[in-house]
Amino acid sequence: MKKLTLLVCLLSSINVFSYNNVQARCFLQSGVQAICEVCNFVAYRPIRCDVVTKGQTSRGFYYTSRNLVQINPGACMNTYVYAQNPALDPLVFANAQTYCQ
Repeated sequence: MKKLTLLVCLLSSINVFSYNNVQARCFLQSGVQAICEVCNFVAYRPIRCDVVTKGQTSRGFYYTSRNLVQINPGACMNTYVYAQNPALDPLVFANAQTYCQ
């Protein structure tokens, strides 16, 4: 019985501290910047997320930002990537990957 109780406690603690991928939505604004939004609609508690946002310009250069954010239940956080010279080399693609706990 003690072994079963220990096993249940271990499995429940692994589930509580596991990493979940929360989907992020990215929007380009005229090639100047990309805004990626991460929302907490899956948990009834605050979650901590490591958000890596990448933007690619028309010439193939990549810009990356990394943010560690805490998102409350029902709330959203935004991350940004900016083009250095949007008149000559605008952003054409943006993507964000999230690792939340």
